[in-house]
Amino acid sequence: MSRAHTNTADAGAAPLARLYGRFVWSRLAVIGILVAALLVSVLFDVATGPSPLSVADIVTGLLDRGALPRGQAVTL
Repeated sequence: MSRAHTNTADAGAAPLARLYGRFVWSRLAVIGILVAALLVSVLFDVATGPSPLSVADIVTGLLDRGALPRGQAVTL
């Protein structure tokens, strides 16, 4: 391959690499937003359901199982 041909290929790849990088970051942002929405919906579902757990109790129970009474830990 000639040197001119290699430079042309490299010059065309740079914008494509930038576009792909933006695409990847946008996908990661969408996935992050969906995961956050899922966590909020699970917290809301458990907090508004028939169990007497508040959102603070749910977060505490998920982080430290021993902090809740046994019945609430089983419910969670």
